[in-house]
Amino acid sequence: MIAPTAVRDRITDRWPWLVALIAAAAYMPAAWWGLPHATHRVTVRGWDVDGVAGINTLAEVHNLLVRSKPTWYVAYPLFHYLVVGAVSAPYLVWLKLTGGLGATAGTYPYGFRDPVAALAGLALIGRLVTLAMAVGAVVLVYLAARAVWDRPTAVLGAMGYALATPVVYYARTSNLDIPVMFWTAAALYGAALVLTRGADWRRLTWLGLTAALAVATKDQAYGALVPVLLYVLYRLYRDAGARGPLTAGRATAVLVGVGAIAFVVASGIPLWPGRFVAHLRYIAGFEHHFFNVLHPSVLTILRPPTTTGRLLLLRDAGRAVLDSVGPVIFLAGLIGIGLSWWRTPAGRIFVLAALGLILLAVVPIRHMQYRYAILPAGVLAVYAARAAVLGWGRGGLLRAVAAAGVIAGLGWEALRATDLTWQMLGDA
Repeated sequence: MIAPTAVRDRITDRWPWLVALIAAAAYMPAAWWGLPHATHRVTVRGWDVDGVAGINTLAEVHNLLVRSKPTWYVAYPLFHYLVVGAVSAPYLVWLKLTGGLGATAGTYPYGFRDPVAALAGLALIGRLVTLAMAVGAVVLVYLAARAVWDRPTAVLGAMGYALATPVVYYARTSNLDIPVMFWTAAALYGAALVLTRGADWRRLTWLGLTAALAVATKDQAYGALVPVLLYVLYRLYRDAGARGPLTAGRATAVLVGVGAIAFVVASGIPLWPGRFVAHLRYIAGFEHHFFNVLHPSVLTILRPPTTTGRLLLLRDAGRAVLDSVGPVIFLAGLIGIGLSWWRTPAGRIFVLAALGLILLAVVPIRHMQYRYAILPAGVLAVYAARAAVLGWGRGGLLRAVAAAGVIAGLGWEALRATDLTWQMLGDA
């Protein structure tokens, strides 16, 4: 059980509300950037390529619940389509009741009386879901860091993550990268609670559920969470009986059982198992499908399956993370990892998540995109915050260096975020 004082501390802690307000204020401007202007069937999608909103969501939900057609877009799991579809349902009902939606059709204008307004509205709903999850992820980063360390580390770490360039951009689109970060951050928070406060059934249920929902949102989450879950189980078995009321065996059963059930349901397997099989086939043939979408010599690169290719992938990942948080937070994050790895074993889950994502997800697909840097950027932001707090506590010159680092690191991110926002607001 959680002590009453701990409950009161959670309720009276105002810092999560503050970081949430700052994040929302940073993300809300330009959330309407690139919405679809559906005057023609070619323009029914917005500028955020691969977004899960608007007509894309309607097509997938219709295929799932009404009548399947050979137009499944099986590149991604189904769960977030269901989330956005559920949130969009009231708007569709309102359109139906007010005459804005007639008999539905599979071709433009799909039964909408005003497809321009309707599809823009649906896309904006999907964007707002992402924005809410972006703010939620900032709060979860705060909670996870506070569970492992302390409030100053949590505040600075959450702000460093919130202002990272890819976070600011993807918080305003309907891509899956922020939703998967939301569920991954929730799982990291659950892992932090298990390692610091004990393995009761509620924390294990939270961990298993959120980890499953992360993978059911976007497959790459498995790379981040498999090492974390294995580390949690290792600590439970190593410290048998010392980390909560459940035995290690029962804790494993709860974690695996909840995770497996949640994944099966969230992936839509009971509703349409064929879609899940098609998705697995897509992943297995990723290289073939990838080349059909993007020309590698122009837009992106698949590194060769060689030692040199893998080293280049690691370089690509490092460059993306460096650009995401800037040189100050990048360097301070590495220092923080070095200072805290042995001092705080529970904090290792963050490093394991970042390394797992790169080694188990990025390296096998031989491709690094900027948005894949969101999780590693958050990890470095948290550890940079830890380095700053430790330096501040030492006083003297180290305190001055820590203060200067916080100002320079967050200032660099804030300037980048402001510039990005300005460009999106003025983008024609």
